[in-house]
Amino acid sequence: AMASSTNNRLLLNYHDAVLYESDLALLESPTAWLNDACMNFAMTRLGQKFSQQVVLDPAVVAFFVHQCVDEDEIQEFMQGNPQLQTSDLIFIPINNGHAPSNTWHKQRGTHWSLLVIVRNDHGLVRYLHFDSVSGSNACTAQAVAEKFSRIFKPQPNNVVVVECKTPQQSNGYDCGLHVVASAQVLATMDDVNEDSLNEIQQTDMFELRKTLAADAVKLAK
Repeated sequence: AMASSTNNRLLLNYHDAVLYESDLALLESPTAWLNDACMNFAMTRLGQKFSQQVVLDPAVVAFFVHQCVDEDEIQEFMQGNPQLQTSDLIFIPINNGHAPSNTWHKQRGTHWSLLVIVRNDHGLVRYLHFDSVSGSNACTAQAVAEKFSRIFKPQPNNVVVVECKTPQQSNGYDCGLHVVASAQVLATMDDVNEDSLNEIQQTDMFELRKTLAADAVKLAK
């Protein structure tokens, strides 16, 4: 249940990642689905720790996919996010609400996965998709990758998204935590590729929730 706005205090503004008490309650619950705010907080923490990578806010992803249509709007988006041009590793938390068939106001998505854009020194761009429910966000990942491909020059003729082996979730609510856990592992690697998560042990998602919640509370002090 969402807290009513009267007692839903602003808890934290961490590098523009804003958490309210109702968001903290989601992190503290063992079975809650993480919303945009929780995801943005967890990914922003990661981005601060590993500054050479770019981590995008889900709200920014949604805005770019749904609202930036013509070349002018895409150029404007690029100017507002210049780090996208230069970074060789971009983490994009996506959910199925980012699929183009979803109109902007419709239901926000129900499943999170991680799209990673890897660029090598020769400007070759690869799109890797890590999904804890294999295949369920493939269409969304393809749509988001095609949209982001428009910001790289020269533009590729066809965008290939590689579905990568990813630890699978065992319930219906931990997808957001799987995105965070995958990104945490990938962020430490020199060479991110489709086999990067093949061997990793499953993160304890309940522990990860507790860590993120404790982290937020500590930062809020």
